[in-house]
Amino acid sequence: MGDISNKKNINSLGSISNINNISNIRNISNIGNAGNTSSASSSSSSISISNISGKKCLMVIHRFWPFLGGSERQFLKWAEILDENNCAVDVFTTNVWDNDYFYFPEKKYIKENIAKIGKKILIKRFKVSHLPNKNAALTFFSKLPFKFIKFLIGVPYIFLPGYYFYMFFITFFLPKKFNFIIAGVFPHYYLIYPAYIYAKVKKIPFILVPLVHFGQPNSDENFELFFNDKAKYLLKNSDYILTITNEEKEKLTNFGIESSKIRVSGIGVDERLQNFKIIDTSENEKEIKDENSKNYYSSIDAKILEEDAIAAKAAKEKVIAAEKEAKSVAKETAEAELIGAELATKEEEAAEAEASQEKKFKSKYNIESPFILQISTQTHDKGSHHTIEAMKILWQKGIDVKLVLIGQILSEFEQYLINQKSYVFENTIILNYASEEDKNNAIMECDAFVMPSKSDSFGVVFVEAWLYEKPVIAAYCSGVTELIDEGINGYFVPFGDYEMLAGYILKLLKNKELASKMGKEGRKKALNEYLWEQRLKGFIKLIGSLKI
Repeated sequence: MGDISNKKNINSLGSISNINNISNIRNISNIGNAGNTSSASSSSSSISISNISGKKCLMVIHRFWPFLGGSERQFLKWAEILDENNCAVDVFTTNVWDNDYFYFPEKKYIKENIAKIGKKILIKRFKVSHLPNKNAALTFFSKLPFKFIKFLIGVPYIFLPGYYFYMFFITFFLPKKFNFIIAGVFPHYYLIYPAYIYAKVKKIPFILVPLVHFGQPNSDENFELFFNDKAKYLLKNSDYILTITNEEKEKLTNFGIESSKIRVSGIGVDERLQNFKIIDTSENEKEIKDENSKNYYSSIDAKILEEDAIAAKAAKEKVIAAEKEAKSVAKETAEAELIGAELATKEEEAAEAEASQEKKFKSKYNIESPFILQISTQTHDKGSHHTIEAMKILWQKGIDVKLVLIGQILSEFEQYLINQKSYVFENTIILNYASEEDKNNAIMECDAFVMPSKSDSFGVVFVEAWLYEKPVIAAYCSGVTELIDEGINGYFVPFGDYEMLAGYILKLLKNKELASKMGKEGRKKALNEYLWEQRLKGFIKLIGSLKI
């Protein structure tokens, strides 16, 4: 990560450095919570969809397991539901790990092209091509008057030649391999369009999952990427559309997309985040012993030790005789004292264990102060810069609070960090990657959760924070505004207004009663509206209605 890796107190920055194969990712992440099941929720096992038994689905998405962002979790959950109902699933995706790898070949990627999880979930990863002067070449060719060229090599200028060839081959030269397709997400049109063509040629249902990031209220800033002519073409011609929120459905309808083919089936959570489990692919690591830790003695040392041992033995025999006499005299007193001491020790150990359980994350990362948490890709559009600027206001006022950022660091945020003063690094813990256990413990122990993003379709991390009764702060952003009830379970700030963000953070730090009340209201909403069994209804109904 360049010079940033040397900055003080950027804990675990680059913690997935040198990950260029899946086995390394397994070793570091201990993926999921090391469950022996592929189920993301215990409720999924009771779901029955009879019409898909013995069928096969193609899923297309830009990243997939073991990476677990919002859309990746959504697709993984759907794949598990299909798999549990005896429907085979092929997932076509890229070899990207770091989001920056789409454009920078030095970033992290997944080496293995094929992976299997569950009973019948097969993952095929296609390599992103990094041609010399790729963007300039793709920009030039995307101006040619051919629709397929604009889809495959236009904005966002990602080139996947192996995928294009494979899809062309199975579309026009092989018999029908799949019974229906689920494809997403915008703006990855280069992936979606070939799958759409396959569905039309083979005459099978095509389900589009756009996850449109409409952005800030009354703004069309995101339209160039998320709602351009390519997006509108796919939305208009898809057989069905799965949106993640009612707001997304409403906006698509307002833009002329047929309402009757849109279903809402957003991402959900388990009542306990620890229940989110996928197949454990971590291998048992051999214990590595440092040879320098062994107790080595020279021959001289051995002779001295032998002489000392003889003298010590004689002295020990005298001590034993004296101890026997003393124990006989004070036996009853000693037993009583021992019982009292044991009870006190057990009480102390129980208290320490409870405190340790409650402060696993703080203990691991040596945090003694209250801390604010943000979990997201660390980039300007997610508001990471503004979170730090807000915290700087508090630190300059002498407020004792730390900041924890969990999530991949993109290049532009890396450049922003380089220019920060030392006190920022002294008060900030950045985890480029964290296990599910670390993430859940961080949420459990934080004082408030923030993600002042302008680019989200939903924001499931807010719901996860609510499950641990944490108050949340977001930026006004389409999708998220449907989720948070302002002043009840969280606050909104205009994107970029770090001064208001600092004010709300300080308010929650000072008023623990308010923070607790808002967190409890959030948990109530999470349990009432955002558990998996509620969020999957639209998906189950749609899949069950397919004529396949």
